Amino acid sequence: MPASVRSRLSLRVRLLLLSLSVAVIAVVATAWVTNQATSDRFRDVIEEQELIEEIVLDEMTFYAATHTTWRGSEALLASLAFEFDERIALTTPSGALIADSEPLDGGGPVDLPKSATALIDATNPLNEFNPCFDPFAAEFIGESGRPTDDELITIEVVEVDEFGEVSSETIEEFTCVASPAEPALLFLGFGETSSGLNLPSGTSLRIIVAVIVVLAAAGVVTVLGGRRILNPIAELTGAAERMEQGRLTARVSATGGDEIGQLAQAFNSMADALERSDRERRMLTSDIAHELRTPLSNIRGYLEAIQDGVVEASPDVIAAVHEEALLLQQLVDDLQVLALADAGELRLHREPTDLAALIEQAVTSHQAKAEASGVRLTAVSAAVPSVSLDPVRVRQVIGNLIDNAIRYTPRGGSVTVTVFAVDGHVGVSVADTGEGIAPDHLPHLFDRFYRPDSSRSRATGGSGLGLAIVQQLVTAHGGEVAIESTLGAGTTVIVTFARDAAGLQ
Repeated sequence: MPASVRSRLSLRVRLLLLSLSVAVIAVVATAWVTNQATSDRFRDVIEEQELIEEIVLDEMTFYAATHTTWRGSEALLASLAFEFDERIALTTPSGALIADSEPLDGGGPVDLPKSATALIDATNPLNEFNPCFDPFAAEFIGESGRPTDDELITIEVVEVDEFGEVSSETIEEFTCVASPAEPALLFLGFGETSSGLNLPSGTSLRIIVAVIVVLAAAGVVTVLGGRRILNPIAELTGAAERMEQGRLTARVSATGGDEIGQLAQAFNSMADALERSDRERRMLTSDIAHELRTPLSNIRGYLEAIQDGVVEASPDVIAAVHEEALLLQQLVDDLQVLALADAGELRLHREPTDLAALIEQAVTSHQAKAEASGVRLTAVSAAVPSVSLDPVRVRQVIGNLIDNAIRYTPRGGSVTVTVFAVDGHVGVSVADTGEGIAPDHLPHLFDRFYRPDSSRSRATGGSGLGLAIVQQLVTAHGGEVAIESTLGAGTTVIVTFARDAAGLQ
């Protein structure tokens, strides 16, 4: 079938054609096997029939050669018919019935076949079944080729076993008559007792009907059974088309544990992931627009006020515009870090790093902000081995954590930054005595633009990118970050690096 035609056929039609093809092959194979078996059986029957004919012809020829008439042959005929379960009849060459193993009630060989099985002629010297003309059996053969007088024939029969030893010796004697019985026609194997292998009438029609029934059954089974496969596939196709049109809520019924059910479950999981990704993309776009709008609006407001002469370009105004530009630059830088991390292009410049010295620097740089917020910021150093890290990125991680801790710690509270080494790991913990975080917020703290308190503004809640950047940078170093928090008691963020994975020096 050409590819262009095959591509236009539906799966249902292809399944039907496949099923019918299998059924046809099965029928043909069955017919071939049956034909072979029948042929073998016919061959066996023919060989058996030929053997029976040979034995019966031999016996009847012997009877004719040793008797002058067929009178009294009925007993031999009946005995042979009983032994071989075959009907046997003898007629004269003109068709007159001599003997029949199953005579009709009305008499007469009216049901005999048109042609005889063989001609029994004891007067023919070339008859291979007549022992009276066997030069090794007959003691005297006349010029006519047959005994001139009744002759007593004596034959010694010797049987030899498989080892070549004589197992028995017998003497057979019979009298070859000078005037044997007249020739007769032998009819063998006809009538109800015939063992021939004849197919019943109408067999061909029944075979054709059986083939049609098999093909119809195969078609019905394919159509009914194909629904179990085709209906879910049609449902999947419809759902995929709806998703292509932007309807990401499309789902299919996932029933059963077979391959179709697993495909439906995989489709629903994919749809969930796409819907979630689309929702996150929309939220991210909205959050980015919101975060960019505030500093841009402030910068535009100051500039328009200066242009209108409402506000003078004083050092304080310029400093405010500069601060907004710095906030905008920080937001863009944070987004760039996340974009590089998502694309797998975030580059680390590792070098032997002293974490204790690194947190001292981070704490010192945040002391002014901590004092302005009324928060006590301290560093707890310990003897930890030097590890191969990117000091700039790790300091950015620690700075984000300290900045968050100071922002969420009320006046009079404290923030403690600790370096530790335990069980083959080195790490940093930043603990505050702030208000803490509710348990239902903890799983989402590393989501971008997520704030535990949605009412917080940028001034009080940040952009919501700090912890997302922390997680990306720590993961890039092969480390882990975890948060422990208790409402009213404070929050602790723990960053750990495996010493082997971090490149222990």
